[in-house]
Amino acid sequence: MPQTLFEFAPGLFSSASGSFWLPTLFTLFYLLTFLSEICRMKRDTVPVRRISLTTLLTGFLLQTVWIVRSTFCAAPPAPLGAGLWFFVLAWALVLLNISLFFSYPKTPFAVFLLPAVFIAVAAGSALTGARFPEAKLFLGAIHGLSLLAASVFLLYGFVVGLMFFLQRKKIKSRTGFLRGIPLPSLEWLQRANRLSSRLSLVLLGIGVLFGMVLRGTSPSGTFSGDMMIWGGIFLFLLMAVTLAAVSHSDQSRKDARLAVLNIIGFLILIFILGRGSLDSRAHWLFPSGEAGSPSAEHPTDEETSP
Repeated sequence: MPQTLFEFAPGLFSSASGSFWLPTLFTLFYLLTFLSEICRMKRDTVPVRRISLTTLLTGFLLQTVWIVRSTFCAAPPAPLGAGLWFFVLAWALVLLNISLFFSYPKTPFAVFLLPAVFIAVAAGSALTGARFPEAKLFLGAIHGLSLLAASVFLLYGFVVGLMFFLQRKKIKSRTGFLRGIPLPSLEWLQRANRLSSRLSLVLLGIGVLFGMVLRGTSPSGTFSGDMMIWGGIFLFLLMAVTLAAVSHSDQSRKDARLAVLNIIGFLILIFILGRGSLDSRAHWLFPSGEAGSPSAEHPTDEETSP
């Protein structure tokens, strides 16, 4: 019986995922980065900044080694693991964090990004035993990579959207806690909001399209009641219609509305992934060792329920 994120309890990193000590180690380094970034919000000093960067780069290097070894050095070769997608998502978020660290070293982006990394690592550990069928690897790779990239840019949009409103509040206020937090300029945040909303829309559309193609070629050939697919379609249409409507607004309102769209879009994504995993486990979970058979490719919710 496949293990779901919501049924997962003991042993965050089990030996079934390969070298369990590497995920534990790079997660600890990310935790040190997160704690040091919280300290930087109150007092940004060069030594603390160096600790943040060192621990972040060390964790990223260890995670890169683990992903490469899990992907290319597995013996015997196995179908693509569902949990690996979440580890790659965490890796991509850390890479984004590193690039932002060098672009704006005084801004503690990791405080906003690393919690999502921890959730992605936990989800990847929970889904380690799940396998995708080999017959769907090509289409599934395009589907998965597109949605993975869309998730990264949706989270990025969520972070810069929040920072946009914090920076506006900071500019209007001369006192308060926000005065001590170095944030990027309002112009930079406006550009970042526009970029993230457009890229996430395109990538989400590609992911949803290939997801529908995958389900259309399945033995059942239906996706009625699949929360993942209908949720993705709803999010794509919401972002497309909103972007089209916002394009006719004046510049000051456009930037604020794009920031709101990015924030709401990410929250909807979290709901889709969480509720969709609970209600439509057959969407992405497959029993280990049975990949390729029709029953393994598309188990029903009744078959996967306890």
